[in-house]
This record gives sequence, structure tokens and C-alpha cells, in this order.
Amino acid sequence: MLTFLVPLVVALTPVAGLHGPRLAAAAGPGQRPAVSHVRDNPCPGSSLLCNDDGTFEINGCAWVDGGVVPPYYGAFAEGFTGTGVVCGMQFAFTTLPGYQTGQLMDAYVWGSDGANPTTVLGVTVGIDPGPIAIWHNVSIHDVDVNDVAVNGPFFVGFWGNWPGAEQPGWWVAADFDSAGQPRTDVAPGLGYPTGWQNANMFDGGIRSLGICAYLSQPGVPVQTSTWGRIKSLYTSSGTR
Repeated sequence: MLTFLVPLVVALTPVAGLHGPRLAAAAGPGQRPAVSHVRDNPCPGSSLLCNDDGTFEINGCAWVDGGVVPPYYGAFAEGFTGTGVVCGMQFAFTTLPGYQTGQLMDAYVWGSDGANPTTVLGVTVGIDPGPIAIWHNVSIHDVDVNDVAVNGPFFVGFWGNWPGAEQPGWWVAADFDSAGQPRTDVAPGLGYPTGWQNANMFDGGIRSLGICAYLSQPGVPVQTSTWGRIKSLYTSSGTR
């Protein structure tokens, strides 16, 4: 089951979606959660690769129940291209009161066929992302991961370790006005195509997810070089 947090007039309610998951409402222009974060680069000297622009039009999405199956059915991923070593990741998460109760996640680096994740290149298991902001806020979480060499297109992402649970530990934030490769791994038996799918098949507005990669290249200073990050300097009310 795929769940979304949905902006409502009075309150927020997670919407379950076995039968056509969708957003009951989407935040309009200007209704973007402010994002604040003191950057904690897990591998100084690395570049931060992001596809989102630092603001998130919907609050987030997550799998629960039979949508979360080991080793990583129910994972979310974003695709990038680069040469170097993936040495860390950054995630934009949000949750509801009482939902985060010590759940852990596994962080993955996958190869790419240009469209979807392929072979697992590396995994770091049992990561505690730390305290996650309560919606309407979105918190940014830098995590250290095992070094993985990449050369060309690749994907990074996470699997929330709560198989069979009726509620998620958190939701990953999504962006409606940037360009990325938002992907999710769909478990069998849910009535959807199984395997890696574009996350916008569940809501056509999703253009990228709050998932970024720290790419280390010896001798290259830290920089925020993606268009999403550059654009956010001029369009975002929040800071990263």
C-alpha cells in the first residue's frame, strides 16, 4: 500500500492507496514547506548532487503493509550521472506525531540502465536518520554510507525497514517543479506493475524526490552544482 500525506484545510491525514493511490489535493504555487538545514557533509570535499529545487509541493509518499518487503521492495530512489565515489546521501523527510518510533533504513547505490535502477552496487544497513520534522515541516538528513565507485548514470535511495507495518516511520518529500528520475520499487501482488516504476505513475505531478547523493572527487572543492540547487537560491524561501 502506498500512502501520501495530503494538505487539507484543517488537518493532515495519510491517504492509503491500494486502489489507485492519488493526492486528494495538491499544494498550489507558493504553498511550499520551508526547508531549513545546517549542512553536515559526511565526506568533506564532495559535491552534493540533487534533482529537487529545495522546496516540496506535496508533503511526501511512503509504502506500508505489503508494499514493504525485504530486501528493498518499497524503496525510493533518484537517478544521477557522475564519476567518483558516492560517500554519503541526503534525504528530505517528514512525518506525523507518533509515527517515528525508532525505525531504521537501508541506503542503496544502484547501477542504471538509463531509466531505472539495476544491480546493487553498495548498501549501508541499519541507518537511523535522526529526529524527523513533523509536517508541515520537512527536515534534511545527511548520512554517511559505505563508499561506492560510480562512472556514468547511477541511482541512490533508501528502503524503510518496516515490513508489514500499517503506518510508515516517515514519508520522503516530493517536488513538482524540478526534473529528476523519481523511482519506487513496487512489490508483487499490489495490482500495479512490479519492480522499478516512475513514482509519478501514482501521482502525475511528481518530478523528483528529496533524495541526493554526495559524490567525492579528490581535489574538487565542495559545491552545489546541480540546476535544482542553483534554482533554489533564487526561488526557495528555505535554505539548505
